Amino acid sequence: MTFGDDLVAALRAWRAAPLLPLIYVGICLAPYAPFPPMWSLTAPAVLLFWVGWVGTERIWYLRLFRGKELPAAEALAMTWQFLGRYLLLALITGVPAAALYALGIWAAGGFGSDPRPTEPPVMAAGLLAVLLVGFALTFIAPALAFTTRQIRAAGRIGFRMLSEGWPRTFSYALIPSIALAFVTYAPSLLAPDSLAYQLPGVVVMALLSTLFRGGIAAYYLRYMEVGDEGAAYAPSELSRAERAVPIATDDSPRRVTL
Repeated sequence: MTFGDDLVAALRAWRAAPLLPLIYVGICLAPYAPFPPMWSLTAPAVLLFWVGWVGTERIWYLRLFRGKELPAAEALAMTWQFLGRYLLLALITGVPAAALYALGIWAAGGFGSDPRPTEPPVMAAGLLAVLLVGFALTFIAPALAFTTRQIRAAGRIGFRMLSEGWPRTFSYALIPSIALAFVTYAPSLLAPDSLAYQLPGVVVMALLSTLFRGGIAAYYLRYMEVGDEGAAYAPSELSRAERAVPIATDDSPRRVTL
């Protein structure tokens, strides 16, 4: 199975549940609502929902791959369960990414000069941050949805899966980051202040993000033992026996200690 095969599997899941990609598109378009006061009032709730939803979305893919459904009430409950761990992950990865971006601003003349995002040093820093974070989180993010609620344990699983599956995991780690970086910055280069370019770019970015998460989820689920609820209700502490999680990156399973 290749990355392309897993993307096809994700597209088949869309056909079974068209709302899956549309929900994420709606979340990403929320800041562009025609009534700014409405966004000001709803922004905190939308942002928190978005943080938790990236975990629920992966469970929805899991159910669809197995021919099962994810009821709306269960999806909402899971989103709340996933909120804390993905919020912490965003903070951990966001701090170095923000520092790298600030370095790009400094190289472009400093904060006082108000450099545009399209200036080369700023853009280079932003692209590098997207690539590094995307590469690092390739299998860490799904591990938080499918296997554990602990960031440290997810990191061990993610990096172990990435390294032991190399070079097969190369496309899963790099293609999504490169594609999303291009889609993110292309509208700014073409017409920085034009919604006519920005809105289609947001839609394409949202659809690609959801598609790539589905493809990576398909790979992860092929090599890890995961129940239908994933790690949505996983305890904060694991027993010694539970810490040994099987990882099969070829024909023979291995185990990684969490």
